[in-house]
Amino acid sequence: MKSETADLRALAGVLQARCEVLSDIPEQVDFIDAMPEYSLDLYTSKKMKTTPETSLAALRETLPLLEGLAEFTAPAIHDALFQRIAQLEVKNGWLLYPLRVAVSGKQFTPGGGIELCAILGKEEAVRRVKAAIQKLEG
Repeated sequence: MKSETADLRALAGVLQARCEVLSDIPEQVDFIDAMPEYSLDLYTSKKMKTTPETSLAALRETLPLLEGLAEFTAPAIHDALFQRIAQLEVKNGWLLYPLRVAVSGKQFTPGGGIELCAILGKEEAVRRVKAAIQKLEG
């Protein structure tokens, strides 16, 4: 993924609310250009009640939704994911937290998985989710 293909205006919008000093920005956006190596331990979150196993299940639910979207915008991604959350009767974090890790390789990011997918674009977001599924499958 090259930063030229990312939606930098959207990225600036999510960064503005989360950065106090400009020197914080590089560490928060380094995943845009290249997916960092990350540990599967990132998928474990007590707060979100996720584990690598539940994260694999969540990403398997997420992938076809992302692939099937004709319009790949934050509102369209949000609507598809929240509809699936309601159908599955799970907490938001169960589905959304693994997506954030899958597309960023980070626990904390400027924006959540929905915004990050929209910023990265459909092709790159889908590629990263597929790679995360493979990584979790071992």
